[in-house]
Amino acid sequence: MTMQRLIYLLVLPLVLTRLASAADRPPNIVFIFADDCGWGDLSCHGHPSYRTPNIDRLAAEGIDFEQFEVCNPVCSPSRTAAMTGHFPARYRIHQHFAEHELNRQRGMPDWLDPKAIMVSRLLQQAGYRTGHFGKWQLTHDSILMRSSIYTIYSRLSVS
Repeated sequence: MTMQRLIYLLVLPLVLTRLASAADRPPNIVFIFADDCGWGDLSCHGHPSYRTPNIDRLAAEGIDFEQFEVCNPVCSPSRTAAMTGHFPARYRIHQHFAEHELNRQRGMPDWLDPKAIMVSRLLQQAGYRTGHFGKWQLTHDSILMRSSIYTIYSRLSVS
């Protein structure tokens, strides 16, 4: 038996084992939610002057949702819908979160109920590790920082 054939016989099972274990794992999910970005604001969608090479590459290698509906044009309700899979009206969230008095005048809570079904919690239960990076907007920053809700949300979003 030649050395090349011996190496081949030793390496082949390792490669096949690695391929099999990768196939058994669920796919990675990267969900980018940009509520202040229009569909045409990306170069992969034809914007004539904006250059977004990293997002273009993600779109080319993954799934690019080119037709979609947003539940609300304002950040808090649209993020509530994305994080829960429910219409934001279910949680009385129909405007951006503001200071307590303005939320009260609008008939809104001060934050999304942490007991609400969250996509991140469902993914955690399915064995995924989750993280949230960037703007949260499921409460007003001043309310978030002076309450225990921040700790509760952290446990829901990051594992």
